[in-house]
Amino acid sequence: MNWRKLFTYIALVLISVVVLLFGFLAYIAIVPPEEYQPDNVTIPEQDQYNLDEKTGWYTLDDGSEWMLTWRPHGGLLAVNFVDFANDNMYPKNASEFIWVHERDSLVVTFIDSAGITQKFTWTDSTGTKRTALRMDQPYYNQRELSFTNGDVSLKGTLMIPAQKPIESAAVIIHGSGTSHRDNFWYLYQADYFAKNGIMILLPDKRGSGASGGEWHNAAMEDFANDVIMGARKIQSLSIKDSLNLGFIGFSQGGAIAPLAATKFSDANFVVNVVGSVVTYNEQLKFEIYNDVLAEGVPKFIAPLVTSAYVKRAKARRPVWWEKNGDYSPGSYFKKLDIPTLIIYGDKDTNAPVEQSLRNLKEIQQTPEGKNITIKVYDNTGHAMGDPETGWIREDYLQLVTKWINNI
Repeated sequence: MNWRKLFTYIALVLISVVVLLFGFLAYIAIVPPEEYQPDNVTIPEQDQYNLDEKTGWYTLDDGSEWMLTWRPHGGLLAVNFVDFANDNMYPKNASEFIWVHERDSLVVTFIDSAGITQKFTWTDSTGTKRTALRMDQPYYNQRELSFTNGDVSLKGTLMIPAQKPIESAAVIIHGSGTSHRDNFWYLYQADYFAKNGIMILLPDKRGSGASGGEWHNAAMEDFANDVIMGARKIQSLSIKDSLNLGFIGFSQGGAIAPLAATKFSDANFVVNVVGSVVTYNEQLKFEIYNDVLAEGVPKFIAPLVTSAYVKRAKARRPVWWEKNGDYSPGSYFKKLDIPTLIIYGDKDTNAPVEQSLRNLKEIQQTPEGKNITIKVYDNTGHAMGDPETGWIREDYLQLVTKWINNI
């Protein structure tokens, strides 16, 4: 065997791999990506379809229970929380809608009485006539709220528990990116809280659904002011004078929640679900590093690959990162003198839980930190999924509900 030729061949292969790798990294880091551009969605006029009269809870003739609510981009959303169904209903006219259900397009006819829909009917794919009746005692009532933050118009759905008195209310704060109120992960949790006595405002995030403005170049302060205006809208309804009113933030929303609470003097509580307590520059690096490892990149080269992808990610939304890269909620948690609940999953690969916990432990040593309660769930990731079912943990939802109701 010619060892010299073999070593030469191996050396050439290694050099080629290194050249290709660094060329790839240089391309990622140097060649600018296309900057993010939001979708230009125009929502048609909806007044002629009388959507408000149709929203509510219905019982179908098979015993299943469905909620009809406003679809952020127009029309209605039909939701079955037991079967995880989340269907669109597109209006043809004021009484007929197309229900896209289980791969079928069903013509639904709404039947009104005294200015409100009492039932709807349709013929299913087998030719059987079907009926759904409005529930006499719904789990909660709904209102679609419009409110503004400066020149930005915002919309959301308010879920008002049927049982009285209502003691607590919360505004949901969305995570990163575009996010609508028909996102089932948010909607499922909002439904759970409302069914257990907490009034919930689930908005469309700015630049999403029926809300105006843009999220990709907004500052954390803008997002905080958006939800503050939602809280003030709740107050203006005079549903109850002494509501315990607070914020429930998810992921990035959890990091925004303490900022909103420090700016809103009427805030009574804050819930941060899997929101990092580090700067967003640190959070991005942590998240991309874990993504790189998940793709099979060896650990010895992962930091270099991570740095290249971090640079590229920031180049997609340069204004957002310039405004928010150094933002960390830690200083705002220090200012809070209201009950604060912070929840993590120990297997989270999006939020740096260990570093966030170290930062929170320091805050808990201060006089203001005495109000912070922390819960970490085992074998749980960023979506708070149950390791057995794969869906949102029931014990986590129970904890949040009980904690808010006991304030």
